[in-house]
Amino acid sequence: MITFAIIDDEPGCRRMLASIIKKTGLGEIVLSDEGNAASIHAIIARQPDIVLIDLLMPKIDGLDMIEQLKTAGYRGRFVMISQNDNKELVGEAYQLGVEFFIHKPIHAIEVESVLSYVKRQLQPSLPEMQLALAHVSHATHPHVALQRAARRTLAELGISNEAGAKDFIHAMDYLAETGSEPLSLRTLYKKMALARFSKPIDQEKEAKAIEQRMRRAVGKALTNIASLGLTDYAHPKFEYYAPLFFDFREVRQRMKEIDLDMAHSVVRIHIKKFLFALFDEANESRKGA
Repeated sequence: MITFAIIDDEPGCRRMLASIIKKTGLGEIVLSDEGNAASIHAIIARQPDIVLIDLLMPKIDGLDMIEQLKTAGYRGRFVMISQNDNKELVGEAYQLGVEFFIHKPIHAIEVESVLSYVKRQLQPSLPEMQLALAHVSHATHPHVALQRAARRTLAELGISNEAGAKDFIHAMDYLAETGSEPLSLRTLYKKMALARFSKPIDQEKEAKAIEQRMRRAVGKALTNIASLGLTDYAHPKFEYYAPLFFDFREVRQRMKEIDLDMAHSVVRIHIKKFLFALFDEANESRKGA
C-alpha cells in the first residue's frame, strides 16, 4: 500500500487531505504534522512513499524542508500544497524535485487526480507484477526503466536539472502508452496538465507552462551541444546527438553565435523532434540494458 505524510500548519487542511486519501482508497497516512524540525526526523524514520508538504509554514519553509529531507537521504516523491502562484517559488520547487502541486483551497477532485497519477508512477499494475513474477525476474518496471534512460540522456545533454527536464521524463509514460499512434504536442500538454490539475483554467495555464519549460530546456540543450561542437567538432557526443535531436542548420547557427560572441538569435526550437528522439533513444537504451 502507498503511504503518505501530510505536512501543513493548518489542522483543517491536514484533516481534509487525510479524509480524501482514506475515502478514495489512495493509501495509508503514516504521518500528519504541522511542519517543524521534528517532522524531518519522523519522515526519515517512517519513509512514506509520498510527502504532501505546504509551501509556506511559520516554523519551517516548505522548500527548505524538502532540501533537508533530500540531504538526509529521503528518496520518495513530493507534492506541494500551495496557495501561492509566485513563479520564482514554483521554479525553485521544480528544481528541488517537486513534480506536482495541490492548490488551496483544497479541492477533492484535484487531490484525487494528482495523487492517483503519482501513485501510478510509483506502483506497477497487477498484470505487470504478475508478469515479472512469472519470469522470476527483478527487472525494473518498463516505464521506470524508460524514465531512467531518458534521464541519463538528458544528463548527457546537460539539462537534467532544468525544470523542463521533468516534463520530458513524464512525457515518456504517455508516449509509451500511445505507441506508434500519432500524438500531437497540444494533446500531450493537455494530458499532462489534466493529471496535475482538476480546474480547466489551471489545466490551460499548466499546458502552456509545460510547453514553455520544454522549449527552454531544448534551447539550453542546443546551446550545450553547439558549445561542445566548437570545442571539438569530432567529439562522439556532438557527432551523435547534434543530428539526432536538432536541425543541424540551427546547431551551426548557434555555434557561429557562440564563436563570435553574438546575441543568440531566435532559432526555431523543434520540441516534437527532440521529444520523439528522446523517446526512441531511451527505448533503445532500456532494451539494451
